[in-house]
Amino acid sequence: MNRKYFIVLLLSIFIAFGMMGGFFLPEQVEVRNEIVIYQSPRNIYQVIDNLKTWQQWSIWSYAIDTSMRYEFENDVQKMSWSGNYAGNGSIVFEKKIQDSEIQTYLSLQNDKFNMHGVIRLEITDSATTRVSWINTIMLGNNPLKRYLGSSIQNVVHRDIG
Repeated sequence: MNRKYFIVLLLSIFIAFGMMGGFFLPEQVEVRNEIVIYQSPRNIYQVIDNLKTWQQWSIWSYAIDTSMRYEFENDVQKMSWSGNYAGNGSIVFEKKIQDSEIQTYLSLQNDKFNMHGVIRLEITDSATTRVSWINTIMLGNNPLKRYLGSSIQNVVHRDIG
């Protein structure tokens, strides 16, 4: 067998096994962060309930990308952004439970990566509230996205951590 064909065959087998391996990786990954704040859930909820206050509390803001530009829709229930580092994305507040929880849908990189999420407020004692931000990254059946899943998870975790 010609050496070139042998190398191409070996490379093809390696790529095929690599792609098949992607199907065994998870279809979704979760990123979770939390912080304890010395305020009542009501005071915190009043700030995070309005996407126009995003700059005050979210790390996904000018703090990581000074070029970010924002647009608001649907009575401030949807915010879209574009930036050099952050790329193009959007967040929608899908469901709210007053002073307790906001369910979100986050889209990154022009809908290449989508996440359902929740911002949850839990009373820890009379003076403090635990705020949890949980995002589930949906990777689907694409083996390449599944390989990228752990790196996307690390970036999201770093940015909201």
